[in-house]
Amino acid sequence: MNRTLNVVGMVAVMLVAGSGLYATEASLSLDFASAYVLRGVIFNDGAVTQLGLEVSDLGGLTVGAWGNVDIDDYDGALEGGQMSEIDVYASYDLPLEDPVAVSVGIDF
Repeated sequence: MNRTLNVVGMVAVMLVAGSGLYATEASLSLDFASAYVLRGVIFNDGAVTQLGLEVSDLGGLTVGAWGNVDIDDYDGALEGGQMSEIDVYASYDLPLEDPVAVSVGIDF
């Protein structure tokens, strides 16, 4: 439940931030895969969908969220429609002179 609230909160921040205060860029991704592999280990051997949303150019700030939804599982260990991972992240690009670039970030 807490992760769901994190994602909802981050999406709300992205919508408010993208309302025209800065020249923003947004990207949305939707992937379908035959399995979900987490750190080299097959976590789900069935079909999954992965959704991502990222907003950047917010005065050097980038915020985003990514999630994995299990559609199917061949060995029955997971239920269909279950979210097995949600990542919410933010980073800030420090304003330095080229060619030096520094960015700091956090993953929730």
